Amino acid sequence: MTDLPINIQRFFQDGARGLPKRDRTRGIILDAVIETVSTQGLESTAVRGIIQIAGISHGTFYNHFESREAAIIEATSKIAAELDRAAQQGGDLVSPPDEQLIMGTMRFIELASRRKAWGKMLVETISPLDGLPLSSSKNFRKVLSGGVAAGVFSVPITPLLTRQIGAIIALCIGLRMESRSSPQILQDTCSAILRLLGVPAKTAEKRVHEMMANLPK
Repeated sequence: MTDLPINIQRFFQDGARGLPKRDRTRGIILDAVIETVSTQGLESTAVRGIIQIAGISHGTFYNHFESREAAIIEATSKIAAELDRAAQQGGDLVSPPDEQLIMGTMRFIELASRRKAWGKMLVETISPLDGLPLSSSKNFRKVLSGGVAAGVFSVPITPLLTRQIGAIIALCIGLRMESRSSPQILQDTCSAILRLLGVPAKTAEKRVHEMMANLPK
């Protein structure tokens, strides 16, 4: 199970409690960035709106971030890293890379889709940021590189490939947030990612089906 709370409205500022003021303020800004992007959309997000929610001045914002984009990148990367960490809790680290990827991806998507603001943030930003948030997720990178080294994945891990995987995951998160009724969405997503990594289509579908069949009902 995960220790990641469902209510994540003040996640980063709460996580900075007891730390120096600069860290606490940065946490407040990150939570404000997430709230702004998730409610107004990426294109409509401006520094003015972020500082209004955070209750800080323009000067304070720019003491922490050089631009709106820098703040959005850090917030999204931290969300992806937290979800990645939580998704791996209780996971079988000795399983084959494709199994680790399937289970990690399903957990990541489910965790994100249950945390509305984080899910919307990822849907809004993963593709425009060229998959950067996924690249910052240690477990994600480890599974991909391990799969290539083991010969399970036959496609080199490039920025373009990471962006494609990120776009697929973001799409699935959005669909799961709209309707949680169809597990086929998860199955199709994991199968598509395996195919991008060079796993033959029939093999990918079979592996995902086997993993889904073994999940607790």
